[in-house]
Amino acid sequence: MAKLFFRYSTMNAGKSIDILRIKHNYNEYGNEVLCLTSIKDDRYGIGKITSRIGISTDAETISDNTDVYKLIKEIKEKKEISCVLIDESQFLTKKHIFQLSNVVDILNIPVICYGLRSDFTLEPFSGSKYLMAIADNIEEIKTICYFCKNKN
Repeated sequence: MAKLFFRYSTMNAGKSIDILRIKHNYNEYGNEVLCLTSIKDDRYGIGKITSRIGISTDAETISDNTDVYKLIKEIKEKKEISCVLIDESQFLTKKHIFQLSNVVDILNIPVICYGLRSDFTLEPFSGSKYLMAIADNIEEIKTICYFCKNKN
């Protein structure tokens, strides 16, 4: 049974490198992974998931108007998808999150979303808020605090 995962952390904690690691592991066993990212993230070019250590992969983009369920279903009709990995999921809308839930429940494809939980004022991002509400599994990725140097 597929599940919807939300893995969150602060900036520079390794979310993108984790996506790239998981993609590599799936590919090593001959499994296809679909990578998605928000079109709002253009730091390294639109349609790229890039780690700060320099490794990257191409990704389909999600805009506010994207029907994510339809996008994934159309790609699945052309090739088998073992997993969907999403970077910058904090930028997704409530509608996107419920569409991803349908990907899990109807298409039976696991979806792993990575993103920030809240902004610097501690206001939750829309995508993160709804992932926290409906994800089957929620995990914080720990990192070293810039100020106190402790692992948080």
